[in-house]
Amino acid sequence: MYNKNQRIFLMKQFEKTYLRDFLFILTLLVASISYASDSPQIYVGKIQSLTKDQLFSMHLRADTGDAQAQYEIGKQLFVGEIIPKDVFKARHYLKLASEQSHKEALVLLAQLTLNGIGGEKNTERAISLFKEAGERGSSFAYLNLGQLFYDGKVVEQNYTEAKKYFKIAYQMTEIGEGAYGLGVISYLGLDGNKDSCEAITYFENPYLQENSKALFYLGKTFENGECTKQGPNLSYALRYYEQSAKLGQDLAMFKTGMMYYYGTGSKRDFKKAQFWLSKATHNGDLIYTIDVVGVRYSLSVFYCLLMLEFTTDS
Repeated sequence: MYNKNQRIFLMKQFEKTYLRDFLFILTLLVASISYASDSPQIYVGKIQSLTKDQLFSMHLRADTGDAQAQYEIGKQLFVGEIIPKDVFKARHYLKLASEQSHKEALVLLAQLTLNGIGGEKNTERAISLFKEAGERGSSFAYLNLGQLFYDGKVVEQNYTEAKKYFKIAYQMTEIGEGAYGLGVISYLGLDGNKDSCEAITYFENPYLQENSKALFYLGKTFENGECTKQGPNLSYALRYYEQSAKLGQDLAMFKTGMMYYYGTGSKRDFKKAQFWLSKATHNGDLIYTIDVVGVRYSLSVFYCLLMLEFTTDS
């Protein structure tokens, strides 16, 4: 059993030897949440539930040149819920619809072409299809283009181009698609133009109220006192970190636990500190990330010391 003095000694030793290094590494780990969104995934939209007669009728319309029917049959073939999955035929019908400038078909065909599904993989052709879909009014096409240039996996990374396409998508929709990508690029200055105030306006977009990464960045801006004459607002920072933590953001769990432990932005609350640090410690993604940089021990030690605070006698 550790007595009170021993616990205090252990905490001080931890703070001297581990905490400083861990907090430094924590700032580096922010990069792990700075990607604009998840990598582009193949999105097919809503799939109609069709009877056999309806499906037969749609096939007839598709085969006689109806672009919407061609798109719907292409989706059905790609998903394979009602009719047997056939990505080659799916791509064929989507190509027919795309030749008639059907914007949703253009986007889906671009995604298949980008990934080499049902035919040749061709990045240049995929980008061309996305651009054509965008010109036809698809904000999702521009969002995909922004993500491609942001990630830099299949094209040369170009944050200026990424910001351009995110901004077009953002301006095309009321829900603010592309807001997170714009916020990250502005906040980190990835295009050479760092602007925390602009970033905050994007992160505060209602479209991002359930985006754990955007909420984490808002917490960071308030913690650092960016874009405000009053300086840091730690209570706001804690509020955003905790909202982000509740949505599963690893680093937000850790930040929230630390703030409750030290009484930063709130009264000290050891139970809440224990809760969030426990969640962070047992979160697979965070442990994996910390293992990579070799400091999983730091967070585990801190959690164990907190446990001692609650389970040992005074």
